[in-house]
Amino acid sequence: MKNVLIIIALFVCTTGAMAQTEKGRFRVGGDVDLSFLNSDFDKRDYKVSEFNLDLNGGYFLIDDLSLDVGLFYNREKVDGYKDADSQLGAEIGARYYLPFKLMFGASFDVIVYDSGESVTGTGFNLKAGYAWFVKDNVAIEPGVQYRIGLSDEDDGTKCNNFGVKIGLSFYF
Repeated sequence: MKNVLIIIALFVCTTGAMAQTEKGRFRVGGDVDLSFLNSDFDKRDYKVSEFNLDLNGGYFLIDDLSLDVGLFYNREKVDGYKDADSQLGAEIGARYYLPFKLMFGASFDVIVYDSGESVTGTGFNLKAGYAWFVKDNVAIEPGVQYRIGLSDEDDGTKCNNFGVKIGLSFYF
């Protein structure tokens, strides 16, 4: 009897989440995350901590697959330096929802660094998480992400980071 109740509970939890990710629906949300990274700049390694605020949204092209766009603000602190740097960026990507509300995503980022002078960079972002629907159209979304910095600079500057995040999304 206990196994039957568990199966019914799993069925109710997973089928309820599928209605939010149907073709033609929208998602609007945001996340905050804390990341730690190693930066290879000027042939030296630097330890960096970063706080990120991300506003994003998406349109479900097909069931469970959304095309996403977003804007983000980062504030980072490099060990051994007094001042913190800020970054603004935009991203375009996709997010796919699996059964049991697991989600995976990827995006391409364009970032403008402000550290005394403006520098533009690009990156690729991989995300994984869980959509916990607290109401029919509201989900709390804990997850992890790995951002891969791509460099066009002559000095070979590259930044990769791993972060944990928590988000809130509204599904329409």
